[in-house]
Amino acid sequence: GVLAVLVILMLLENRNCCNESICDFGSAGFRRALSLLALTVTYVFLLGVFGFLVMTPICLLSMMLLMEKGKVLVKSIAAAATTGILFLVFEVLLSVPLPAWSL
Repeated sequence: GVLAVLVILMLLENRNCCNESICDFGSAGFRRALSLLALTVTYVFLLGVFGFLVMTPICLLSMMLLMEKGKVLVKSIAAAATTGILFLVFEVLLSVPLPAWSL
């Protein structure tokens, strides 16, 4: 929270103090970064409701598609495999409980 506020203040200060901005607020890249931030915040809030195994592949696939369009099947498999590996490492090998479905 505090770090995000400081980054925003730094960007606004740099935008006002010189003619060249370090961040073009109207650019496609900036909109993409904001979309990724919103997606991450949504993921964190819904993780407790839908659980790790449901939300993580959805979030990963959404992020991959937001960064680069196309190859949905490959990206879906990568998201599912990444989720499975993370589940095995944390839940099975390390016995670290991950958020579960709570509906």
